[in-house]
Amino acid sequence: MSKSATTSPKTSRTWREGVLEVTAFHRRLVTEHAPTVRAGLVLAIAQLARAHQDVEAVMWARACWTDPMQPPEARVSAAIAWMCLTDIPVPGELRAILDDLATEETARL
Repeated sequence: MSKSATTSPKTSRTWREGVLEVTAFHRRLVTEHAPTVRAGLVLAIAQLARAHQDVEAVMWARACWTDPMQPPEARVSAAIAWMCLTDIPVPGELRAILDDLATEETARL
């Protein structure tokens, strides 16, 4: 991968030194109202980040699952994404958040 910025013509995503800039998925996540779609968008962002070795993806996922202002489905999906993106042992804080957010509704996502 080149150190300069590149743009994918099909997706209009910009990649810079292994870091994914804000994508259409990020923009959609901000405006989406359907819980299942929000959950899927978080996981899609993580999948793209993993595929393109986005060095900031782990921090983004952690910021999302630790943010009490995020809806439960985004937090649970971000927690799953974080666990998939890192080999770091699962912290107690994450376990507690998942215990708190484990409902029938989040289980159906």
